Amino acid sequence: MGCGKEKNQDKSYSKKVVLVGNPNVGKSVIFGAFTGRYATVSNYPGTTVEVSRGVVTLKGEKTLLIDSPGTNTLVPTSEDEVVTRDILINEEISSVLQVMDTKNIRRGLLVTLQLAEMDIKVGLSLNMYDEAGEKGFEIDVEKLKGIVGTEVVPTIATQRWGLDKLKATPSLSKNIAELVRYPAQIDKAARSIEALLPETVSSRRAISLMLVAGDDTMEGWVKKNLDEAVIKKVFEIVTALQKRYSEPVGFIINKLRLARVDKIVSEVVTMTPVKGGVISEFIGKWSMHPVGGLFILLGVLFVMYEFVGVLGAGYF
Repeated sequence: MGCGKEKNQDKSYSKKVVLVGNPNVGKSVIFGAFTGRYATVSNYPGTTVEVSRGVVTLKGEKTLLIDSPGTNTLVPTSEDEVVTRDILINEEISSVLQVMDTKNIRRGLLVTLQLAEMDIKVGLSLNMYDEAGEKGFEIDVEKLKGIVGTEVVPTIATQRWGLDKLKATPSLSKNIAELVRYPAQIDKAARSIEALLPETVSSRRAISLMLVAGDDTMEGWVKKNLDEAVIKKVFEIVTALQKRYSEPVGFIINKLRLARVDKIVSEVVTMTPVKGGVISEFIGKWSMHPVGGLFILLGVLFVMYEFVGVLGAGYF
C-alpha cells in the first residue's frame, strides 16, 4: 500500500472509525483493502509509534479510518498499547472495528470486554475464519452476536471474503453492554472516581476502572485532565480500595475479565478433531500402543544407529 502526503488527503469526513485488534490479526490488510493507496502514515504525537490514517467511503459517508497499533490489552504494557489506548480515550470516535484472529478468539475477546467499558460503538470481525476452520474451530456466530449485542462478521481479509459486509459494520455497530460484574467494593470505587471526572471526558467508566486498577501509564492523562484536588481524591479512593485486598486490584480485575472470556468461549466455540492423513493416523495410533509403540521405538533407534554409526563412520 502506497502512502500519500497528508496535505493531499481529503479531510472532509463526518465519522472516525478505529481498527483495533491483537498483533498479527490482519488489521492492516483490512485497512489497505478499505483505503487503497490513499493513506498517511505518521508517528503518534510524542512517540515513535506509527499510526496509519485514510479516508474511505462507508455506507455513503466519508469516514476517517485509523489503523491503531496491535494490542493485547487496554491496560498497556508497551508503547504500542499506550498509543492504542490513548487514541481510544482522547479522540472523538464514532465507532471501533475490532479485528480478531478467530483461532485465537480468547485473546481477542479480552480486548472486547475492555472496549465494552468504553461506551463506544463496537463491531467485530472474526478474521482468518478459514484457518480456524482448518484447525477444527466452529464458532456459533449468532450466539456470539447475542452475547455481545453487536455486529459480528466472519472474514478472510487476504481473500477479501466478507469485507463488503464488514464495510457496513461501523454504521450497524452498537455499544456493547458491560460484560464483567466486579465486586461491590471495586465497582463502588470505580463509580466514585467516575463521578469526579469532567463531563467532557469520554469513556469515563473505562478510565475510572483503569485508575482503580492502578494503571501507571495513565499518569500523564491524569495530570493533563484533572486538577490537584481531584487527583488527591482519586488517590485516596484507590489507596483505600487496595487496602481491602491482599492481591493487587488490577490483578483481580484481570482475573475476572479472563474468567468471563472463558465462559463466552465455552458457549460459542466448539472444537472438532481434525483428522490427519492415513499414514500419520496409523503411526499415531500404533506409537501409543503398549506393544506396537515399543517396536516403533526400536525401529527409530535402529535407523538412527545406521545413520550415525554406519553411514557417519563410513563418511569420515
